Amino acid sequence: MKLKEIRISESPYLNDDELGYQVLAKISSDALKRSYTHLVKAKDIDIFAGTDTGFIAGLLTKKGLSTVVMITCRVVAYPTEPSGLANYQQVSMVNTSKEFADKGRAKLVYTEIAKKVDLVSDHEQYLGAKGLWKSLARESDVNVYVFDGRTKDYIRDEDGTIKRYNGNNLQDSAIWGNTMDHKLVLLVATAKKF
Repeated sequence: MKLKEIRISESPYLNDDELGYQVLAKISSDALKRSYTHLVKAKDIDIFAGTDTGFIAGLLTKKGLSTVVMITCRVVAYPTEPSGLANYQQVSMVNTSKEFADKGRAKLVYTEIAKKVDLVSDHEQYLGAKGLWKSLARESDVNVYVFDGRTKDYIRDEDGTIKRYNGNNLQDSAIWGNTMDHKLVLLVATAKKF
């Protein structure tokens, strides 16, 4: 079954624009069994990990999954690899159903995934992704850290401790912007404390 989707590029090189939403198709129970493993249920959303990479989340019925969010990932971070992560996936594309736009589903899905697998932002983002990462940092059960590929280290406090990003304790311009250097800044959502 071919899915109709919207593509949302993910990461700190900021494209000062929003992307639209589309209807995502249902995935049959057989296709789910073949290609995905159930990760967790959060509220009314079931989240599945792909057998290769990525995640899919939606409303589960006997016939299959009504897709709410699809996250395509890569297993080797680009263009730089954050240190201290053994089991991570880097977001490369997010597809969100227009039926669930602005209802906090993507944040819920990111939070639940990051409790199980370290989630790394891509090197490019649109405004929606920026808002999502800031919201994760402010109000979620996971920690968000900022990795600076130019120094090959996480942003640290004055005393040398890795700084947990809270959505307000770093200038946006230190994370997002439209220079090539901003592509080397990645966000990490994790259950770990650094």
